[in-house]
Amino acid sequence: MTREDEVTVFLVHTDQSKAVTDRLARHLDARESQRAEAIRDHSGRSRFVVAHGAMREIVAERLSVRPAEIRWHEGPNGKPSLESELRVNLSTGGAAALVALTWHRDVGVDIEPLPSELVATRLASRHFPAAQACYVAEGPTPDEIAARFTTLWSRKEACVKAHGGRLSQGMALAVDGVTPICLPFPADAEDGVVRVHDLPAPPGHRAAVALTGAAPFDVFHRVWDPETEAGTDG
Repeated sequence: MTREDEVTVFLVHTDQSKAVTDRLARHLDARESQRAEAIRDHSGRSRFVVAHGAMREIVAERLSVRPAEIRWHEGPNGKPSLESELRVNLSTGGAAALVALTWHRDVGVDIEPLPSELVATRLASRHFPAAQACYVAEGPTPDEIAARFTTLWSRKEACVKAHGGRLSQGMALAVDGVTPICLPFPADAEDGVVRVHDLPAPPGHRAAVALTGAAPFDVFHRVWDPETEAGTDG
């Protein structure tokens, strides 16, 4: 495979020491800092700083630049990108975040904490096609209901983020079954195709990654190391 058929996904643990959080805060640009300051909850603010600062360290290592030198450009639906062939995407979920990187092909990643059974069935009924909503509701246990919903949701959101579209466009996607799955995006598109894989995730979470295009791709898993400002195999 060529490097555009490989994606590296870093797991970032976002509950870090004050020393690490302060270091990462110095990487952020003015807009990121403003967004962090707007988060009233201290834990949520710290997790935001760690997720975005760690992403900058990961990208900086790949591009051989300093983390603070990275400049993001926002797409039509708010997806950040680089003036580079490197494609990057970030997702946060509680105390965990995922950073996905690949070359040339647009990438989307999503990590979601499992909700309660009630929330899972309510959201599936509201947003999913009828058959998918029934599949979620018919889970044999509350945990399985939550897992079914979150698996489907993370796949849909990864596809949306890879394409750069709106979340509402992804709700009808046929992401049932075993991944990898290749499908048109939006659901009725003729020229847009995405390929999605499930990812291993921390307990109580589900995650997925998607790339544009139908070609198969390999996923490499790493864990961001706050001590080395790099990643370890995971």
